[in-house]
Amino acid sequence: YPSGFDHSVLYGADMTQDIAINSGHDFKSDILAGGNIYINLFGGNLFKSFRENYYSLKAKYNVNYKNLFASALIRNDNIKDKNYFNAGVESKFKIINTGKFMVEINGGINQTQYLLVNDALAVLYNESNIHDLSRKFYEAGAEIRYDNFTLSGEYYGGHDTAYGTQHGVNSDLTWITKYSDVSVSYNYSNASLFPQNYLKSDIAYKNILFRGKLKLKTGIDMKYYNINDLTYHYQTWYSYDNTDQPFTQKNQFIADFYVGARVGRANINLTIANILNSLVYNSYVFPLDDRGGFLNSISRFTIVWDFIN
Repeated sequence: YPSGFDHSVLYGADMTQDIAINSGHDFKSDILAGGNIYINLFGGNLFKSFRENYYSLKAKYNVNYKNLFASALIRNDNIKDKNYFNAGVESKFKIINTGKFMVEINGGINQTQYLLVNDALAVLYNESNIHDLSRKFYEAGAEIRYDNFTLSGEYYGGHDTAYGTQHGVNSDLTWITKYSDVSVSYNYSNASLFPQNYLKSDIAYKNILFRGKLKLKTGIDMKYYNINDLTYHYQTWYSYDNTDQPFTQKNQFIADFYVGARVGRANINLTIANILNSLVYNSYVFPLDDRGGFLNSISRFTIVWDFIN
């Protein structure tokens, strides 16, 4: 925005209703319906103030029958006088489910139709003044669980008229015991708005000490991801976009050390984050976070007291 941009005021209201439908011991379903209204006011001294409205309606139906779960969704969004219609279905089926051992497969498909009318994006993508764009994606995966061990993987892909063909992989491995938690996840995406490779691991030790008076959990959370391009926050669209500018430090290594304890009614947590003093790039500290502090890291200390429990 120009230097004369002063402020923005965002008003919003959301409403959803969930209706459960039980039709027997093996058959259960529920309907979720709702919507939202957002009114956004923008002001500045170099140009006239303007308003952008955002409306949304959605409905979702979930059904469970024995080892089968299925869900269908329809949603319509209207933002900046442009309309988006989204519809999709997904399902999960447990091939083997013996309690201790479980094998599940899943899949889904989603399609979005959106309309550009006299918009700069239409010029950017060499589209006519009025043109329907579409986004079609599908996913397929599986999950295996044995006792305290879980392994899952998923592949997704599809085509966006504006951004081209996109695909990626999500995978997770967890191992939970009485005294330890271990988790490793890997994500790959060729979309420019996401890290190309994202690897995360969490290793923790937990125990109950002093005859049950102290519940302790301590561990280290490590991440690696590489980012090729800078992105920016497009506030009036509630989204992000690509700047087509290279990121200064593509490879990011981040490590956080944490200690959490519960003593009586008090929950005490200490986190020493970013102990490698990496250049953090994320959404909640936008766009960059390169701090000093204790050991060139970000330290957080919290105490939460339960008055009624």
